Amino acid sequence: MSKIKLGQNTKRDFAGNKKPRPEWLATFKNKHLGQWYLIPFVQQDTTFRSLCPVTGQPDTAAIEIIYVPKTLMVESKSLKEYLQSFSNSGEFHEDVINRIANDLVDLLDPAYLRVFGDFVPRGDLAIKPLVQRWDAILEDEEMFYILNLVSQWDMKNT
Repeated sequence: MSKIKLGQNTKRDFAGNKKPRPEWLATFKNKHLGQWYLIPFVQQDTTFRSLCPVTGQPDTAAIEIIYVPKTLMVESKSLKEYLQSFSNSGEFHEDVINRIANDLVDLLDPAYLRVFGDFVPRGDLAIKPLVQRWDAILEDEEMFYILNLVSQWDMKNT
């Protein structure tokens, strides 16, 4: 469980942080245990920032995170601050998306998680990494239901 308390006034120093800050992520208990439902976090614009580890040039992206919670959920303000902490981090696009997925799986232990990075092309080449994680102990019926939720989300957004 995170050390941040909901409603706590948080002042973050984003300057000079070289690594993303998963310790900034806060959680709260899922009040709807036994129900499978999808939680999407979608950046509508390319507001995500990180740095190219080779050139130091800024990379921008729109990040989409969707998950199906079990017992814990991520607090949205803490997620926004965590994503902002990448702005001084030099990592390849694939590494960024995998790090976000790993940090959220470690924190939440969700039934399902998907992280997609729609990075702005540089040199006419777009990189759009996608990571999906499943809870290994899901029953077939549960997996089918979750896949249906994800499919409905994808169809709604095409």
